[in-house]
Amino acid sequence: MTAELHEFLDAVEALGLDPARQKSSEGRAFLEETAPLISNARVSLGAYMEESARFARNRYWWSGDEWFSLCRSRSRIEFVRDLYRDLTPDLAPADWDLSFMDCEDLDITVRAAGDDEGGLDPSRIPPGMPRSHWWWWYPQRT
Repeated sequence: MTAELHEFLDAVEALGLDPARQKSSEGRAFLEETAPLISNARVSLGAYMEESARFARNRYWWSGDEWFSLCRSRSRIEFVRDLYRDLTPDLAPADWDLSFMDCEDLDITVRAAGDDEGGLDPSRIPPGMPRSHWWWWYPQRT
């Protein structure tokens, strides 16, 4: 992952975790300024998704905090999907749902990894994490 993509995903994650900041003039300006770049970043974002899936598939080599890292990567992808979908008129809905940002296969891989490695202590889930980011709570053990 390039340093630029890493910095971008850090900023998107920070916005995703703070709805008030998303709605602030600074947050809206960031999203509006970076939205035109999303279509040009399809290859990089797709590679990041594939890298996340590859990481999940290699879980048998995990030795520590990798589940947390995978959840964080998956949330970064979801924040891009959530925050930019309505700001990118040059991208069709199919681009988000069927093409470069389709998460169906990734989610299957995340679930398989979570069956073996999931189950974070709730205190480790970042504050402000949307409940729609189900992987943080997966699997729900009783």
